[in-house]
Amino acid sequence: MNYSAVKVTMLYCPKCQHTYETGSQRFCSNDGPRLLIASAGKSAGQSGGVFSSLLGRNTPSIERDENLSATPRFTAYKKPVAPDFFNRDIDFDADERKETSAKPVARLIRPSEIHSGTAEVGDRKANPTGRLALTWEQPKILFGQMVKGRYYIVDVLGQDEVSISFLAEDKIVPDKKVFVRVFMDEDTSDTLANKIFAEERVSLSHINHPNIANVIDSGELQEGKPFIVSEYMDGKTVKDMLQRTGQFNVLRTARIIRQASYALSEVHQNGILHRNLKPENIFLMINESGAEQVKLTNFGVLYDKINEANIVYKSPEQIEGKLSNFASDIYSLAVIAYQMLTNRVPFSADSGSALLRAQRNGLNLHPTNLRLDVPPLVDEILEKALSYNPSDRYPKARDFGDAFFNALTTVSPWENTIEIEPEFDDDEDESSGLTPIVSPFEIEETEAEAESFATEEFETESEDDFSEDAVSEVTETAPVAQNKELPWEKRSPDPVETPKPNWFLAALFTAGLIVFLGVWYYFLNRPVNTNVVEEPVAQDNTTNPDANLVQNQPAVEIETPPLKRNVQQPANTLYFENSRQNLKGEMAKNFLGFSLYYPKDWAKTSDENNFLDVAKNSPEGIAIKKFIVTRYPSEGTFNVDTALFPELKEKSDTDLQKILQIYHVISAGESTIQDGRWKVYEVKFQGAVSGINGENLSLWGRRFWIPVQRPGMKNGFVITILATSLAPGVSSVDDIAAGDELRQILETFEPAVE
Repeated sequence: MNYSAVKVTMLYCPKCQHTYETGSQRFCSNDGPRLLIASAGKSAGQSGGVFSSLLGRNTPSIERDENLSATPRFTAYKKPVAPDFFNRDIDFDADERKETSAKPVARLIRPSEIHSGTAEVGDRKANPTGRLALTWEQPKILFGQMVKGRYYIVDVLGQDEVSISFLAEDKIVPDKKVFVRVFMDEDTSDTLANKIFAEERVSLSHINHPNIANVIDSGELQEGKPFIVSEYMDGKTVKDMLQRTGQFNVLRTARIIRQASYALSEVHQNGILHRNLKPENIFLMINESGAEQVKLTNFGVLYDKINEANIVYKSPEQIEGKLSNFASDIYSLAVIAYQMLTNRVPFSADSGSALLRAQRNGLNLHPTNLRLDVPPLVDEILEKALSYNPSDRYPKARDFGDAFFNALTTVSPWENTIEIEPEFDDDEDESSGLTPIVSPFEIEETEAEAESFATEEFETESEDDFSEDAVSEVTETAPVAQNKELPWEKRSPDPVETPKPNWFLAALFTAGLIVFLGVWYYFLNRPVNTNVVEEPVAQDNTTNPDANLVQNQPAVEIETPPLKRNVQQPANTLYFENSRQNLKGEMAKNFLGFSLYYPKDWAKTSDENNFLDVAKNSPEGIAIKKFIVTRYPSEGTFNVDTALFPELKEKSDTDLQKILQIYHVISAGESTIQDGRWKVYEVKFQGAVSGINGENLSLWGRRFWIPVQRPGMKNGFVITILATSLAPGVSSVDDIAAGDELRQILETFEPAVE
C-alpha cells in the first residue's frame, strides 16, 4: 500500500502543543482547550501563547487518545519539547487498527422523550395554576383568590343565566367593595362574538351616567372566562319591591321607568345592548340629596340565555333566535313598566311558541282595566312599546320613558287623589325606636309634582331628548276626557290682548296709600302713656335681656348645626369614620356621616341595624361597656322633632323591656351634650341582665336622639351608651359618662357637615 500520496490532517492543542489525529477527539486530554487544525504555516512546535513555555507537555500517544480522560491529568513537570509535526514518522497502521475496532451502535433520539426544562402548565381551562377551574357547581373555588392582582374575592352574591356574581375587596383602595361578575358560558371559539363582547366591555367602562352602575375593570380568569368589575351597590331592586308590595305607586313607577329609559339611551348611543333587562337588574338607591335613584346593572351579556325565569321579558325577536337590537331593550323595559303598574306581566304562556302567539296578538288586558288611577293614554303608550314588530316601537328608549312619565304624571279628570306609597322595611332597628314612615322622596316629590304637573309640558333635557315623531304619536292617540284638552295641547291661537289702564282706580289706590302712611306715621311717633302698664309681650329684647325668660313668649330661634371641630385624637384610640360602602340595607339607604375615636382595647361588632357598635368586654367575653350609633326618622331640626320624641321614647321603652329582665325610666327630656354644642332628647334608664353564671347584673343606660339641625334632612342620630355593674366605678346612671371612656367617645363624636 502506497502511503506517500496520502495527505494527513492533524489537530494540536494550542496550550501544550499535544497533537491528535483528526476525528479522534475535539478537546485536549491534558488541559481541556479546543483542538486546532495544524496548517502548513503553523508548526506544532510553535508556542500557542505567552505562557506556553511554562506548561508541561506529554508525548503523543495513540492509546491515550483513544481513551478520553474523564478527569484532568496532572504530570510531573519537565522541560517542554516542541515536536516536529510535519517531519516525524506517522504510524498509519494505527488508523487501520482503529477502523477495524468495534464501534458503538447509534441510538435513535425521539423529541418526545426529551424532558422540558420548565414545569408543565397543563390545560388551564380545567386546571388553572394553583387552583381548580371555576364551575357552576363549585363557585366557592374563587374564595380567597386575587383577581387581576387587585380584587380579593370574599363572598358569592348569586347566579343568573350566564354568570356568577362575587363580592370582592379592592386592595388598592382601602375599605372599597366591588362586584365581580364572571361569565360562565361564553363561547370563546367565536372570534367575532368575542371581539364584540370585548368592545362593549371597553365602551361600558367609559360611560359615566347617574343611572348606570359604573364598570371599573374587566379581564379574563386563568381558565379563559371573562369578567367585569363594577361598583358595589347595596339596595332594593324592583323585583324585591314587587315581591313585597305588589304593584307600585303610579308616580313612583313613572320616575323609575324614565330614569331607566335614560340609562338605556345612553348605552345605546355608545353601541351597547343590555339584552337581559329584568326587574332584578334595576336597583333602587338613595342619592346624597335623599331622592330615589335608579341604577341599571348586569350589562355586557353577549349571548341571550332564555329560560323559564326571563322569557316573559324577552322580545319576540329574541325568542325566535334573531339578533337583539335597541328595540329589544325597549320591549323589556315596557314589560317591567306594565308589571310595576299591575303586578303581572302583559304576556304569559307555557311555551315559547305560545308566548310568541300572544305577543303577535297584542295587548289584551290593559292597565286601565286593572287600576282606576291609570290614565287611558298609558294603554296606548304600552301598546306601542310592546309591538310585535321592532320597527313599530319607539325609536329611542328615552322617547318611551318620557311619554310614559308625562302620561302618568299629568293631573287628569280621572285622577282625584294622589297616592303616597310608604317605604319602610320590616327589619327596622328594634332597639333604636324606629317606626314605619313614609319614604322622604315620596312625600317631597309627590307634593311638588301634584302642584306642577297641571301646567308643565313634556320635560326634555335637550332638543334631542325627545323626538318630534314620538310627541306627535302621543298627541294623535291621546283620548280627550270630558271635552278637556291635555296640558300640552292647550295653545292660545289669538294674541294676548293688552288691558287698557284705568285712571280712576289708579287715583283711588294712590289716595288710599297716602291715608295709610299718615296713620302709620301717627302711631309710630305718638307719645307713650306712662300711666299704662305695658304687657310683657310688648317688651323689647334689646333693652330687656331677660325678655326671653318671660313665660309663654319664647324667643325665635334659628336652628343651625354647630361649626365643625378639628378633634384631636386621644391617646390609645382608633379613628372611625362612617362609610356607606360598609353598610347594608336601611343603614346604607339612610346613611349619615360622622366620625369619632374609641379605645384600642374595645371591640367593634358588625351589625346591619347600626352605624357603629363598639364594646369593652370582660375576660369572659361579657360586654361591660357599650357605645352604639344608629338613626331615627327625623324632620331635620330639634324644634320640629319635639313632637316625635314622646312616640320615639315609647317605642324605645317597649323594645328595651323585651331585652332586659328589669327596666324602668329614671328621667326623660331635653338635654345637651359636648358642653352644650348639641341639643338632644335624652332618656336615662336602669335595668338588669343575666351574667355568665346566671347572676343578675345591674345595667345603666343613656339614650340620645340628636337631630342634625338642618331642615330637610330625613334622618337623625341615636346614640346609646350602656354600662353594667362589672364596670369599675359605675354605680348609677350618672357614672357611665362621667370622666371615663364612654364620655371620651361621646366628646369626640362629630357629625359630618354636608
